[in-house]
Amino acid sequence: MTDRFWADGEQGGTPITAAALNGIEEDITAVEVAVAGKEPALGAGSPTEFLRGDREWVELDLSGGGDTIGDPLAREFLTDPLNVWGPDGTKLVTPTHIEPAGGQVVHPGVVFIPEGWGVGNYKYWMAITAYPGGNDDHEDPNILASHDGITWVQPAGIVNPISDADGQPEYHSDTYLAMGPNNTLYCFWRWYEGVTGSGQEERLKYSKSTDGVAWTVPVDFYVSNETVRRLLSPSLIFEDNRWTMYAVDMVPSPNPIVRLKSDSDDPASAWSAPEVCTSGTLIAGREPWHLFVTKTGGRYYALLNDRILDGGTGGAGDLYFLASSNGVDFTSSGAAVIPKTVAGKHTQLYQSTMVPAFQDGMPGWRVWYTGWHSDNTWWLYRTFLSEGRWKGLTLQNAWVNYVGAGGYSESGLRYKVAGRSATLDGAVKSGALSTVITTLPPEAQPYHTCMYPVNAAGTVGMLLIQGKKNAGSAGQVLYFAGPGAPSYMPIHIKFDLD
Repeated sequence: MTDRFWADGEQGGTPITAAALNGIEEDITAVEVAVAGKEPALGAGSPTEFLRGDREWVELDLSGGGDTIGDPLAREFLTDPLNVWGPDGTKLVTPTHIEPAGGQVVHPGVVFIPEGWGVGNYKYWMAITAYPGGNDDHEDPNILASHDGITWVQPAGIVNPISDADGQPEYHSDTYLAMGPNNTLYCFWRWYEGVTGSGQEERLKYSKSTDGVAWTVPVDFYVSNETVRRLLSPSLIFEDNRWTMYAVDMVPSPNPIVRLKSDSDDPASAWSAPEVCTSGTLIAGREPWHLFVTKTGGRYYALLNDRILDGGTGGAGDLYFLASSNGVDFTSSGAAVIPKTVAGKHTQLYQSTMVPAFQDGMPGWRVWYTGWHSDNTWWLYRTFLSEGRWKGLTLQNAWVNYVGAGGYSESGLRYKVAGRSATLDGAVKSGALSTVITTLPPEAQPYHTCMYPVNAAGTVGMLLIQGKKNAGSAGQVLYFAGPGAPSYMPIHIKFDLD
């Protein structure tokens, strides 16, 4: 597969080398090309395309056709959380210690190792807790592995769970996987002791492995009094030869996201005092609940699950996408990035995980999320987030949206931008010939004027989308040919912006 990507201007004059693309799957390579100002020519049938930076070109060999990619490509399209979106996912089978054939789970944490790792040389490893019917007797960390992120197995020789709690009043939750020093995989999770008044009710634990099958005896690495601090869903990133931990503290109201740093590469070393992070805009009356944070390309990205303010164990949760350049000040999508209520699937979303990925020529994030259904079942789903949130458009002249009574179920004419293309979608009616239907904003305007056929009440009509080169009329969507005042006119047009 080949595709073309516009590189992040932040790269500036810094050469992008193969070493900078370590997260790319399927042997996709990159070499600096000494060409400036124009695109190098490619021979017929060449498997390469070019990634253009602010001052340099980088040649990418995409002939491997991989799914999961690395830092520079994903970063370019996902720096603005307000424009990230994804559909509801596909349900996956997840074998656990209590349901070997594939059962109910929650709290996924996935790490992607492009060259493969451990027993079976799997590229994807996941920590997750079993949760059949919400029974926390079985809410213990399990380790699964996959070659493609879709079919998950218990790797040969594993004994799941890697730690066992009895259930109420004590229980496990909130697993997270991270590659640490010495090519060692670390599994982190939370254990609630359940003995009120001990002063050590909240315990964060870790176990580590050099092959994914043999895991060390769990070690407490952060212990706190439940009246002082309760850290949920810890996310740990190994950077600068020590650990950075993000978590949600459920003692204050509203719950803040906090960041702590370890003194050394040992998670059980001393930790800094919590630093409160900004979480960006959430839906009114909500607060942070469960969190996943990762770092790629020098930036921090997160999936945040919310709950109703002071609302128990996360009911009615939505899922947000967050991004930060400094690891403290996060910007939020401000709205759910995955549909929460989907018939036959889920009615609330819970803790989720992601890795940079590549799908249909578009960089983005491969997401595994857990969803709860009203029949009290918990399942794992897989989807893809990319740039391209639908945004509404204002109609002009006599044009009105054609919705309901056989029309589109969507609320009206809309658009979305994804990479270097845009899509116009919806249905309209009643406008006159040679009048403007709507005007696209600058971000969705093509460079050149384009003409497209449409179905105008059963007759072929034509739309004209004015390009940026047409000063004064750029972005106008003109009903150019067809019957006057059509009773319906569905529109679905995808066009290049370059």
